[in-house]
Amino acid sequence: MLEYIKINQNIIFVVSTLLVLGLSIYLGYLIYLLKLQSKQKALTEKLKLEEDSKREKFVRESILIISKATLQGQCETSEACVRLKNLVSFYPELNSVAELVALNSFYNDIKDLAYLNERAKLSKQEKFNQDKKRFAAEDAHSEAFSNSLNYLVSYFEKMH
Repeated sequence: MLEYIKINQNIIFVVSTLLVLGLSIYLGYLIYLLKLQSKQKALTEKLKLEEDSKREKFVRESILIISKATLQGQCETSEACVRLKNLVSFYPELNSVAELVALNSFYNDIKDLAYLNERAKLSKQEKFNQDKKRFAAEDAHSEAFSNSLNYLVSYFEKMH
């Protein structure tokens, strides 16, 4: 066996060198792929953060616009309540704020009322009954809801 190795020493050396070279090239390729994947991941995270930031800004501005418009009488309070309840849900830290109890209470009173296409399908009597319920809820929550709106305006204006 030693004699065979001595005779083919050059061939074994070349094959071993080629094998090590091939593995080194493959390892370099894997490292390149890993770096490329890391760059893509970083770019994806950056884009996600930018998108989240844009969404957060849009939600914040929407809350401000709806709150101010409602306080100025340019938006129906029940419509504002439904929209704001959905928008405020993007801010879990506001779930337990005492100033928003009226928003949650008002929403609970009107959440089952029909809107848009559902409302169009109702009979005149059903629409009338739902309007009575909506107007009663608006009257019952008017002052407290205005306080909630003022709180939202104050809270989100501080965020700018």
